[in-house]
Amino acid sequence: MINFIRRIFKFYLIIFIFIPNLNVVKALEHTKYENKIFKDSIYVLGPGDKLLLKVYSFQDLDSSITILPDGTINLPRIGTINISGLSVLDANKKIVKYFKQIIKNPVVYIDLIETRPVRVSISGEVQKPGIYSIGTNEVNILSNSDGGEKSSINSKGFPRVIEAIQKAGGITNDGDLKKVKLSRYNYKTKSVDQETINYWLAFNKNEIAYNPILFDGDKIFIPRATKKTNFELITESSSNLAPSFITVNVIGEVIKPGPVQVKANTSMIQSILVAGGYTKRAKKENVYLIRLNNNGNIEKNKYKLIQSRLLDKDQNPPVRDGDIIYIEKNNWTKSVDSLKTIVEPISPILNAASLYKILSD
Repeated sequence: MINFIRRIFKFYLIIFIFIPNLNVVKALEHTKYENKIFKDSIYVLGPGDKLLLKVYSFQDLDSSITILPDGTINLPRIGTINISGLSVLDANKKIVKYFKQIIKNPVVYIDLIETRPVRVSISGEVQKPGIYSIGTNEVNILSNSDGGEKSSINSKGFPRVIEAIQKAGGITNDGDLKKVKLSRYNYKTKSVDQETINYWLAFNKNEIAYNPILFDGDKIFIPRATKKTNFELITESSSNLAPSFITVNVIGEVIKPGPVQVKANTSMIQSILVAGGYTKRAKKENVYLIRLNNNGNIEKNKYKLIQSRLLDKDQNPPVRDGDIIYIEKNNWTKSVDSLKTIVEPISPILNAASLYKILSD
């Protein structure tokens, strides 16, 4: 009778100790997302993960273990076991199977106490596409493709999609935040799940952004937008998903020619004003915007910056990082400069401006 009571007590003790912990593990593996596509995502163990292992009634077998680069762990009195690529529950089952070789009906509990940095692929319209390793405590740098105009953002906790975009320097002017694509390998179905996320809703309609936790091996793709309004460009450039400042070169007939730093999506005329504004020699009807596109083509357009059209995006477009703005000389200045070259031998008796005036009379 006493032995029977002891067995009952032992059984309930095991339930109270281990069942809640197993529920925690289950909660880790089945993280509740707002989106049904990834609701069954399961965390898969890999090199760098740290585990706490406990064997009921065998404290000498308890240990803190780290998965090695080859995917294995070393267990006391058991040896080497490969658990890389397994979920926490499947790894627990495999470890129990090995402990059965030395213990009758072993009760084993493993807890994931520290996760490894996740590696994600980020491609498309981001400043610096590539493969990134993201941990739980990061300082993400928003910068342009040339590495300039940097601003830092601190992030803590499990990495999410927005943190990954920031890690890649933020989106480009052509990035489409309405169609951000997240792809993930499904541990259960052995297939790839994909979902499209609309982050523009958070800016435009003040909705809570769907920002799922990233798993190792996830892929993020930012497509190119077919067309953006001026409002969209300004809103996105003011957010923490794009660099705040860019550098453009303003040359020709301005007070301070050379590179100037302006806020992202600043207009042409605003960039000219930052460079000191026009000189008296400037031909305001002939302002050229020279741009090197991502495909390698050089685009050159001429604009007439008329006062009544300064709010028109097509007539006074927003500039991009690396753009060149060239302000041409007016016709009178061109003529004076040409005559100056011709009559230079007779200077200073008669300068080019005087000769031009005489000829004009």
